[in-house]
Amino acid sequence: MTTEQMFKMGVTPVEGALAGKRFRVLSIDADKMSVQNWDDDGERMTMKHGAYKIWEEPKTIFEDCDKVVTLGALKEAAEKKGLPDDTRIMVPSLFYGVAGASIRLVEVNGKRAILID
Repeated sequence: MTTEQMFKMGVTPVEGALAGKRFRVLSIDADKMSVQNWDDDGERMTMKHGAYKIWEEPKTIFEDCDKVVTLGALKEAAEKKGLPDDTRIMVPSLFYGVAGASIRLVEVNGKRAILID
């Protein structure tokens, strides 16, 4: 990782509730860097060296991100990626970063659908 990449792409914590969130690099010191939320001029914070990595566009298991997500498409994509049946499905959580998904069967416009929250 180069300094140029950090300033151009931003960084994200390696672990914790903010992992995956994009931060703009403001300055780099000997033992830490100053960062700020990428999307706004909110609160500044520091990250110790080694506690972050270059931010990358979030990955999806679907080859076509615009494809309508159906149970069949999810099964097919999981098979293509070699994901075993015991692969956990997680959802974003305000307090914990990620949490186990709660799945319910609902009806939308007269059709059954799966609600994940």
